[in-house]
Amino acid sequence: MFGIGPMELLIVLIVGVLTIGIPICIVVLLVLLLRKQNNASGDSPQISQLQQENQRLRDELATLKRTSEG
Repeated sequence: MFGIGPMELLIVLIVGVLTIGIPICIVVLLVLLLRKQNNASGDSPQISQLQQENQRLRDELATLKRTSEG
């Protein structure tokens, strides 16, 4: 009389897949993000060089603006 029908089994299956799938997806995404951060550490000298170049260009632009105003 109170047996589990096909719709109930489908709902239980969907809930089970979500319960197991979501944490697995989170772990996979975290692993991928951590790997990207580890690879980014190798680019640190290049990033530092680009930041220095950026600052130099900003200073040069500020100097040009001051001389054109005065």
